[in-house]
Amino acid sequence: MRFPPLEDDGLVVKKLGHSAQRLVARADLAATLSATPSLDALSTLPSLDMPSSNHEHRWLLETQPGHYAEIRHTPRLISSDLDMMLQAALQGVGVAQLPELIVREALQDGRLVELFSEHRPKCGIVHAVFASRRGLLPAVRGLLDVFETSFKELSLSPDSLYCSLNRTNSRIQDH
Repeated sequence: MRFPPLEDDGLVVKKLGHSAQRLVARADLAATLSATPSLDALSTLPSLDMPSSNHEHRWLLETQPGHYAEIRHTPRLISSDLDMMLQAALQGVGVAQLPELIVREALQDGRLVELFSEHRPKCGIVHAVFASRRGLLPAVRGLLDVFETSFKELSLSPDSLYCSLNRTNSRIQDH
């Protein structure tokens, strides 16, 4: 999963779908926010994040369709391992932006709470990246097609809680 803008690195990139994101924390950490917190209050909480090529860490939270507030933060843990990030959030180490599919169960059973659900993070894009279409085995091409179909079904199912970009694109393609 990568977030736009995407760098051109000479590889073939096939877009499989979108990854709805959630900003989550353990309930006791979320409770440290005031009763009427502002988005800026997020920068005061301990945080977790993925590595960033420019070493800046920020969350882009949708304030209205297509408009985002940028919240800068200084993570206490940086990891590209999504399971590690989930486990750290579950232990109360900090606030994390994680894919909905990864946090759904923890949200449903109350181990995590969503912060600012009315201002969700910008969706990620799930890609398959490979060296060349030329010489791609039919089985690999078929697997990529199955991945693409599966991601579309996941993001459009009633169980998928949110991804405005994906829903908007789907509505446009349906008409």
